[in-house]
Amino acid sequence: MKVFVVGNDKENKIGGGWSWLNNFRKGDWEIVEDPKDCDIYLVTAVSMLDKVSQIPFEKKVVLRVDNALLDSRNGRIYGLEGEKITRMEAMRQIAQKADAIVYQSNWAKSYLKPFLGACGGVERVIINGSDDELFNPDLGKLPKENTIYLYVRSSNHDNKGFYIAHYEFEMIHRKDPTAILWIAGRFSPENLKHNFDFFFEENYKYLGYIQDRETMALYMRSADYLLYSYFNDCSSQTLVEAYLSGLKIKWLVGSESGGSPEIRNLINKNGREALSYKRMNQEYKKLMEEL
Repeated sequence: MKVFVVGNDKENKIGGGWSWLNNFRKGDWEIVEDPKDCDIYLVTAVSMLDKVSQIPFEKKVVLRVDNALLDSRNGRIYGLEGEKITRMEAMRQIAQKADAIVYQSNWAKSYLKPFLGACGGVERVIINGSDDELFNPDLGKLPKENTIYLYVRSSNHDNKGFYIAHYEFEMIHRKDPTAILWIAGRFSPENLKHNFDFFFEENYKYLGYIQDRETMALYMRSADYLLYSYFNDCSSQTLVEAYLSGLKIKWLVGSESGGSPEIRNLINKNGREALSYKRMNQEYKKLMEEL
């Protein structure tokens, strides 16, 4: 099976969609560089497209749907009629012509299907998986003496809830002054300049914007808790990798929303193998073989 994957030709980046792409590359198929050579044209994310007309609809097209792509945060692209449209309008145009739509959680399907409309082909929910060999609690860890809490984000969007996690750690620190917070992700120079607005001698360490998966996995394995504050995240790669790394999850205000409870239910029911990229890729392979 030959698959063209949107975004595969671009420089590796950090974020859920790019992490997903790294794991998808390990599947049992051949990824081709030219759409003319493919059996399946996979739209990894509409946010990765340059224009809708680049999609060869004479091929079998699979649209992977994450969350709403807000117009204020995503540049517009050219639609099928040559006019500039929002990413959400582009998503709807593609959905109505695609052979299959993959929603990354049941929540995403219930949220977005009323807007996208009926798909003429197959609809499937496939929850994200990740590298359970790398994000593995049995591998090496950094030495430590105190309890470590971790907050991670790859974007600075409001739904990542940094100040919810910030407040939670303030309360943790008052009960346990030896506790440490590791902060990883994209933050402005103002955050660093003002010590992330901590004021009560809280112990924290800014790890930077980590772009190396091996380094991120090492920090995840070495911490004790993930402070999880994402609101209405469709299928959080951070949450998946934290579970695989053996972290305890502190569900903060608003975080039991979106597709996140589905991830928790999946590992609780079927074990950590259920969050492996191998399970995810098997489900994609079955879908694409049906097409």
